Amino acid sequence: FAVLVVSHGDPLQILQTILQASTQNEYASDLVSRIRGVIVPNILSQHRKHALLTGELRRVA
Repeated sequence: FAVLVVSHGDPLQILQTILQASTQNEYASDLVSRIRGVIVPNILSQHRKHALLTGELRRVA
């Protein structure tokens, strides 16, 4: 499936961090369980590494 998110700043960076971490979580079979497994403070604190430039488009997953 595909997800289109139109946002900027922290909300988009946090979403990118969660999606990136969920692709690395192989302990759950469905996406919802994977996302629930990675929404923890140490993962969410990494959202700044996904900072975007104005108008930049990136592949999310």
